[in-house]
Amino acid sequence: MKVKVGIVGASGYTGAELIRILLRHRFVELVFLSSRTLVGQPVAKVFPEFPQLKMNFVSTEEISQIVTSNDVDVVFLALPHDAAVEYAKIFYSKSIKVIDLSAAYRFKDKKVFEETYRIQHPYDDVIKESVWGLTELFRDEIKKSKVIGNPGCYPTSISLGLAPLKEIKDKIDLNDIVIDSKSGISGKGKKVSEDSLFVEHNENFYAYGLPYHRHTPEIEQFIKLNFGIETKVTFVPHVVPMDRGIFSAIYLKAEGVSEKKVFDIYRSWYDKEVFVHVVDEIPQTKWVSNTNNCMISVRYIERTGRLIIFSVIDNLVKGASGQAVQNMNVMFGIDEREGLAY
Repeated sequence: MKVKVGIVGASGYTGAELIRILLRHRFVELVFLSSRTLVGQPVAKVFPEFPQLKMNFVSTEEISQIVTSNDVDVVFLALPHDAAVEYAKIFYSKSIKVIDLSAAYRFKDKKVFEETYRIQHPYDDVIKESVWGLTELFRDEIKKSKVIGNPGCYPTSISLGLAPLKEIKDKIDLNDIVIDSKSGISGKGKKVSEDSLFVEHNENFYAYGLPYHRHTPEIEQFIKLNFGIETKVTFVPHVVPMDRGIFSAIYLKAEGVSEKKVFDIYRSWYDKEVFVHVVDEIPQTKWVSNTNNCMISVRYIERTGRLIIFSVIDNLVKGASGQAVQNMNVMFGIDEREGLAY
């Protein structure tokens, strides 16, 4: 029996990545793909790489008809945050599971979302049912959830990098965390603007979103969930001239630790995970490109007492669509590797 899937907002980078992954998935049937700007156009014409898809992009009105006349098990929302707030409520009210790739359902405290994204959020009932979907750490909650707030790309790389330090939290200073992250250009999305032009990025490298990037509160929420403390982090994201990938370097003050001990903790923590790999070398983004993998390494600088965690992912896969499918697999009792082990 196949899981019947719809994608709302299927024409962007994350939507296209979802289609690519789900076409490899043996237990999925794509029921509908929607796009506000491409209504009625053949999917295979917009995406020639998917010639097997004999369907057109549908409108909002058509989605309602499809959902009424067909069994739809789960819907992926690859939408702007404000639109995702509304669509998640619509599908939730029809008992259809939702995996939202925006920030609309990542926060249990809706005030944090409203202050960060300047969007009103009236659906406390849906927020109550939502789970922050970092698969490796919240698998049990995801299994039972009706609504998944898929983590952001930066918070995914950073949270996976920080999580095992829970084992030695008394030896690190969680009130002095500095995070330096670099992202490929696809992280900016597909919308055309002046700063998305080739000449603006080629041979260029810059920081952005300072002093308070909107992923900062999501990172701080994770630290509270994992370590049980409230803290503030210094998070500096950058754009680098590559299509995809995220490289995060996390700096912490640490006392009485050894590099070998930290490596042992990380290897033990992720020993049974199929997508998280602890490696001796400092990882590179090309090692995880087009995969759902996260690669992590550590270094301890004794001279300064500074522990550095390196974490790399593909922002469109593990940082978005791949993790979303991994979460779907967990929700429906399917092997997490299905559609993703490539």
